[in-house]
Amino acid sequence: MIAQVLDRLIFSHSTLDASRLIVHSVAPSSLLLLLCQPVFSLSLTHVISHPTSLISHLSTEYLTLPPPLSPEAKFWGIFLPISGRVSESERLIFGAGGEGAGDDEELVIELIVRGEREGLRRRGVERTLLGWSLARGVCPLGEIAALKSLTSRNIAEPACFVSAVADQTHNVLFNLSLTPSQQISRAQVPLPYAHEGDPPPPI
Repeated sequence: MIAQVLDRLIFSHSTLDASRLIVHSVAPSSLLLLLCQPVFSLSLTHVISHPTSLISHLSTEYLTLPPPLSPEAKFWGIFLPISGRVSESERLIFGAGGEGAGDDEELVIELIVRGEREGLRRRGVERTLLGWSLARGVCPLGEIAALKSLTSRNIAEPACFVSAVADQTHNVLFNLSLTPSQQISRAQVPLPYAHEGDPPPPI
């Protein structure tokens, strides 16, 4: 039955110069997987909603936040397998400590765009994360109230980290400085592989 419907859709799509098919679906869906194949359409805009707790979970369990706070390859390598498991998302929402079904004022939107457009190659795929709130609509991910504490904390961490690395001996309980006699003794120690032969004749 699904194959027949797809055949009709592909035929109708191919006979029109400009057509757009909009499908609302609930995951998991076998039909959605077939519709996203390039054989059906080279161009695709796929919008997937995720709970904000999914990002919080990745930050807590995997110390990973969306780019640019984490490398893209690392983030998507963790995010995609977990977000693809419906049972995992349901556990984060309805499990112990979950936000429940009533907290739907804010969402994380995964936007997948495939096809020919400015900045994209043919058959190229662009994947980004956006925020969505009931009051503001689509917005940057960092402006989601449930995620502001995560993004602001991780943006401030690099400066603190650099400061700590620059002075790692600040809180050491013992003195690491050499006395004058120790400095003289260290200067007299010959370096390994030092060449002490006659200097080359002047040219």
